[in-house]
Amino acid sequence: MTAYSKSALTTLLADNTSGDISASDVRGIVDSTLGCYGALYVANSVATQSLTTTPAKITMWATDGLSDNTTVANANDSITVLITGVYQIHASITGHGSNTDVYTFTPNINGTAVTGVQARVTNSGSNIATASFCCLVSLTANDVITVYGSSDQLGGSTYNYKDGQLCVVRVG
Repeated sequence: MTAYSKSALTTLLADNTSGDISASDVRGIVDSTLGCYGALYVANSVATQSLTTTPAKITMWATDGLSDNTTVANANDSITVLITGVYQIHASITGHGSNTDVYTFTPNINGTAVTGVQARVTNSGSNIATASFCCLVSLTANDVITVYGSSDQLGGSTYNYKDGQLCVVRVG
């Protein structure tokens, strides 16, 4: 199956004056337009992670969610897109940390933070709080999406995860 970008679909359909669209092309058109999404999640977690001022990949994801034209891998804490396009990335992370530390969570593409997108949460002791972000990004086939987290504490601070979702959906 060939996954087509929007511009490739436009070109293919516009040039079909001789009726030469193959059955494989039709399957590629359907796959390219109807589905490209992936999700990771965790529920009722007891996972913890030490976060410092240096961002680190969040390692709480426990379950692969629905997916189509993505590779969802909770073992790698990542979602890989298989089709180039514009995607919406949404994450929600619920948990609690130590003292009055500030925790920051960011979407990353191939290990690089998405500029200008982050979620911050401050909480104390067992007070549970949720940090979430949502953004639109241009991705290329085989780009890997992860979430990174950090704390404002140089020496590190333990974050106790409870629930979370990471969803990636192609929108254009």
